[in-house]
Amino acid sequence: MKDNTTCAFEQKAVEVRHALEAGCYHCALALALTFPDICGKIAYPEMQGKSQVGQRYKRWFKEYVRDFFRFYDASAVLIDEEACYALRCAFLHEGTFDFKHSFIKRFHLHVDQDDKRFRHREKVTLYSDGIDIDVDVYELCMDICHGAMNFYDSIEDKTLFQDDIIINVGKQNL
Repeated sequence: MKDNTTCAFEQKAVEVRHALEAGCYHCALALALTFPDICGKIAYPEMQGKSQVGQRYKRWFKEYVRDFFRFYDASAVLIDEEACYALRCAFLHEGTFDFKHSFIKRFHLHVDQDDKRFRHREKVTLYSDGIDIDVDVYELCMDICHGAMNFYDSIEDKTLFQDDIIINVGKQNL
């Protein structure tokens, strides 16, 4: 049987998948966008303090997730570490997909679960003042989860993922 430390982090990835399956896309996205923060803190313990949070997030995303977003010819990346960090900040701190201080002006998220023949059917629209990116939220969340679980599996000391566990005690115990 796994200990609670192991279950807590793995459970987060499971909850992202459950939220996606239930159509709770904002919940899934919010949790998935925290994985680069969680994993980056473990991967780069030397990068401490508020001034390092963004750099740590981007570094981890670049190493563990970015390649999932390469175009078919592998010449370019649609969602890089800068774009994901901008999305994280806008969505988690302001509840929006608008980026006020970035070349990326807006993320448009869609769900295309019925047609998986074309993976990452994202598109980029160029404007004179920046770009709009249209992304499948299901694929975005799952790719971040995939990178996080690959990272998790590569770390021998699972206690580094120590987390508080939410225990369902039921109404009778309240």
